[in-house]
Amino acid sequence: MVEATRGSGQFLDMEDLPCKIYARNITSDPETGLGNWTDGEKIRAIREGISRDGHALFPMMPYGNYRLMSDEDAESLVAYLNTLKPVRNPLPPTEVAFPVNLLIKGAPRPVNGTVPPVPKTDSGYGQYLVTVGGCAECHTPSEKGRQDPTKLLAGGMKFGIRPLNVQVVSANITPDPDTGIGKWTREYFLERFQRHRNVPVEGPPGKTGTSAGITDSAKLRWRTRNSRGRADNPRSPAPREQQHPSWPVHGG
Repeated sequence: MVEATRGSGQFLDMEDLPCKIYARNITSDPETGLGNWTDGEKIRAIREGISRDGHALFPMMPYGNYRLMSDEDAESLVAYLNTLKPVRNPLPPTEVAFPVNLLIKGAPRPVNGTVPPVPKTDSGYGQYLVTVGGCAECHTPSEKGRQDPTKLLAGGMKFGIRPLNVQVVSANITPDPDTGIGKWTREYFLERFQRHRNVPVEGPPGKTGTSAGITDSAKLRWRTRNSRGRADNPRSPAPREQQHPSWPVHGG
């Protein structure tokens, strides 16, 4: 990631998508970014999946998870976005093929009333982080867009990266001792989150690099991990070190 263009958007060149996805410019540039958006419009886009002009956002951004983000966290997120340096970066609109272009219109859901505050218990807060962090989006296998509830966080999702001609398979992060992370110690779990704190966030999908600064939050994810049921998934074993040397180890 080039720091000078942080948040300015890009084309997501991934296989098996029924569309051409462009991650939007979320800097404060008034013409090509969010410079003319109100804070309320930004929060609605994040938590409800509705753009400023009223169209449904493509749910690759997991706003179904973000709708559970607390009011305080949503407001803090927008406050951070407002600090991003404006970057002019015109991008084509996302192109979604039929019939998906019709189906996604039903994806946004309104957030009614006040969202519950962040849970105060360790396991509750850990579950909150796993949810709003979208861990299940990559670490739960799905069929025709529907996640398999019996394989929650058991890995197995495949991601093809066209420019690099590689395929990444998400890892099993349940406590299963053979194919998951059941044999990991608390110390190793935390170390894995922080290992790539200074590595540029680029390469395949996965948020280990973006999570590298987590400390207390990682500890709470660990407790959530121990509260989850085990799921055996030999086709998606726990993360290994056999990765491209310039990438963060995938498995976070």
